[in-house]
Amino acid sequence: RALQGWKKLSPTTTRAPTPWIFAALIASQMVLEGDLVGALALITMFLCYLRPGEAMRLKEADLVRPTPQCSFWAINRRESSKLLLSDESLMLDSTDLLNL
Repeated sequence: RALQGWKKLSPTTTRAPTPWIFAALIASQMVLEGDLVGALALITMFLCYLRPGEAMRLKEADLVRPTPQCSFWAINRRESSKLLLSDESLMLDSTDLLNL
């Protein structure tokens, strides 16, 4: 009964993500204020669904340059699995990046 009451008080719903335009506006303001690194971090977190801690742990070695087979940059996340059983690569292929 207590669990049923809790479910009524706190229904399981997900939040809609922040729209891209808001993230781009915030990043633009950061650039205007001289925080280019912060703006790039914000855009990277938004496009790759990274948590702030994950973005801060990224190293230059995690970036994969475009190749003749793949014309996009990628991020190789070595610690993506909770059990560390697999790696994950994220393609930075968003058409929104072209507008930056």
